[in-house]
Amino acid sequence: MFQHRFNHSSDRRLPLLLAASAAIAVAAAACTNVPMNSADDDSSVSAGSGSTASGGATSSSTASASGTSTAGVGGAGGAASAQASAAVTSGTGGGMQNANCGDFLVQPGEDCDDGNMVAGDGCDNNCKTEAVVCGNSKVEAGEECDDGNMVLADGCDKSCKLEPGSTCGDAVDLNVALMNDSYSGDTTNKGNTNFGDPTCDTDLAAMSDTVVHRYTATATASYSFMTVSPMGGSMLDTVLWAYNDCLNAGAAAQIACNDDYDFQHYFSRIIRVLEKDETIFIVVAGSIYQGSSPAGPYTLIVKQNGSCGDGSVDLGEQCDDGNVAPADGCDPNCSLEVSMVEMESNGSVAMANAVSGSLIYATIDPSNDEDLYAISVKIDETVIAQLMPAFDNGCGEGTTMSLGDVDSELELLATDGVTPIAFQESSFCNYIATGVPSAGTYYVRVAASTTFCPGCRFGYRLLVKTETMAQPSGDPWINELHYDNVGGDQNEFVEVAGAAGTDLSGWLLVAYNGNGGGKYDTINLMGVIPDQQNGYGTLAFDFATLQNGAPDGVALIDGNNNNSIIDFISYEGAFVATDGEAQGAMSTDILVSESSATAVGDSLSLIGMGHQQASFKWSAMTAPHTKGMVNTTQTFQ
Repeated sequence: MFQHRFNHSSDRRLPLLLAASAAIAVAAAACTNVPMNSADDDSSVSAGSGSTASGGATSSSTASASGTSTAGVGGAGGAASAQASAAVTSGTGGGMQNANCGDFLVQPGEDCDDGNMVAGDGCDNNCKTEAVVCGNSKVEAGEECDDGNMVLADGCDKSCKLEPGSTCGDAVDLNVALMNDSYSGDTTNKGNTNFGDPTCDTDLAAMSDTVVHRYTATATASYSFMTVSPMGGSMLDTVLWAYNDCLNAGAAAQIACNDDYDFQHYFSRIIRVLEKDETIFIVVAGSIYQGSSPAGPYTLIVKQNGSCGDGSVDLGEQCDDGNVAPADGCDPNCSLEVSMVEMESNGSVAMANAVSGSLIYATIDPSNDEDLYAISVKIDETVIAQLMPAFDNGCGEGTTMSLGDVDSELELLATDGVTPIAFQESSFCNYIATGVPSAGTYYVRVAASTTFCPGCRFGYRLLVKTETMAQPSGDPWINELHYDNVGGDQNEFVEVAGAAGTDLSGWLLVAYNGNGGGKYDTINLMGVIPDQQNGYGTLAFDFATLQNGAPDGVALIDGNNNNSIIDFISYEGAFVATDGEAQGAMSTDILVSESSATAVGDSLSLIGMGHQQASFKWSAMTAPHTKGMVNTTQTFQ
């Protein structure tokens, strides 16, 4: 079920943030249109060296957009001038101000950029670092607090560091606690109910326990703070808010608050530009959305945002798929190309949402929900479906990965909406890429894993598209083998994989002894590789004389092309062939092996996705082997 809910939080409205940034930049460039205040006003513009007339009176001035200026009374040369298109304008105190100051980016000539033109906050209106003064009641970069005094035992010490023994002083130090950019916590029985009174508490319980965290920026940059609720836990929905001054936490001091980022209930996200050494306090609590407990486990993820194409959705980005390629759902500027929102109910073939090259926002909710999407496929097309976390890309196309204890099912169903064609359940970021037996409408199904995560609820994004199949090509390769097992060796073989239609007549498999490098047996191959999956397949050849290492190896030789060495693998070590067709060649150790303890029916095989040997990796496979078939967890595409 997908619910479209809006929370009026500045941090969740990326377009508004971008508009605000643009407005600041425009204001900086156009400030010459605003008449300056008089010389005796507290905010007057004082002339620089040489701009005061004899007698010492400071002049006021008006700067026009055309670049002309009018001298104020009392001082020749005391007028300031600027052009709206110029790189610099006259700033407070007579200095030259960078027009880029206030755009959140630290550019050449700037020490800092906090996105505003306000002085006295650690970064002045010319983007220069201001001196930090402990005791001035302002929390500045390098300070955790500033209570306006140098008194001890009042929560903030005389170095403007928080004292232990209080909610703020005992806040979780994320600079220490983060592991791989994430921290796992639990709000159960933590107290601090609704600490600071969040302003975006649309789902917040009246008495939610909270956990306070602190993070000190390691560089001036944009940072994202994001909560993810483990699906196995009781707290399925979180609320996230932040302060610079923890000791004065309250609605007025709150700098950011978010509940249900991007319309998804199961995580919240705050994006802030922080200066180097600036400390931010992040508060996490649970909500009561659809029966979620107001207390329970959570994961807080902290990332320093980068640029388009880095795989992380940053400030001003709607998506980031790890590349800057067009026509893949996320354009080169990290804006969504084609997107849609799931339309419930879509749990049946009759109600399936129609998609075509779409990036879909959706949820598995309530428990035991499943979503179906219909896509039209031509006979020469591959169906591609990539399941991704809703909060971030997390995984690029073609990858699978886990997401905490969340596990999902991704399945391609035939035109009847029942018969499975492809299925993936090994992780959250599941991926399918496969051809179809005939043209027609096929169905992509998404659900929580009935095996590993029954009843789980989560938000997700799904990319569904079709691509015209490339004509299968390339050299074949050794794809699987078995050479040793417990007791007498049984069913020893070598399997070759490659493009369908490849005739192996005239090809050779040559066995080599790693002790000395000489060949000891040869098999002449015959047969045509069948189309077992997406234009690729396998042929297996019995090889009863394979030795047990260590090391030993097998070479695949194209006897129709001057005995070219196409593949030369070895097990239990590498060596150089000293004679035969592979003479002088160094073998490639596959880094997995068998022994006299290996079970009958086991094998060594390539796993992964692709259409050439380099796309896969070797793995020891437990029985049953897949002799003459596509290997388990291997996908030809």
